[in-house]
Amino acid sequence: MNNFLALEKAIAFLVEKSLNFAIFRQPNESKITLFLDLGKNRKTGFVLQPYSTKKTSMLISNDLVLENENISVENIQKQIAKEIFKKNQVSANLSIHFMSKNAYELYVEEMASKCAAGEFKKAVATRIKNVNLPSDFNIGKYFLKLLENYSDVFVNMHYTAQYG
Repeated sequence: MNNFLALEKAIAFLVEKSLNFAIFRQPNESKITLFLDLGKNRKTGFVLQPYSTKKTSMLISNDLVLENENISVENIQKQIAKEIFKKNQVSANLSIHFMSKNAYELYVEEMASKCAAGEFKKAVATRIKNVNLPSDFNIGKYFLKLLENYSDVFVNMHYTAQYG
């Protein structure tokens, strides 16, 4: 990905428009992938599973997948326009199910077993930490800094209209 300014602007655009997306890079790879949820696909994508039993898990569908230099505001707008024209539909979030902490721990064990058996390459469990951001915080620049500083780990960012 050579055009970091385009990537920074694309992330800012997606957040500004409250579009559900996940953007990530695999460890030791240079390819950056964007999943944009347009409300079409409810089977595959980027799953967000909170620890809290009061919150639902969420799927950010991979309805639109862009990679590297194709991630730009112009390309996103063009692809969304095509999809809206084709289906004339609006994006929506999918609540999969509630999960208790105990059920989540069992789920993590099951995913670890499936990884060991070769069914999955990887399963990632994460935690959320709320922080106060300075008024001049730029989410796109922050993502680029993560990419630069952590080349050997899975770097991801996601946004949902519901949770931010």
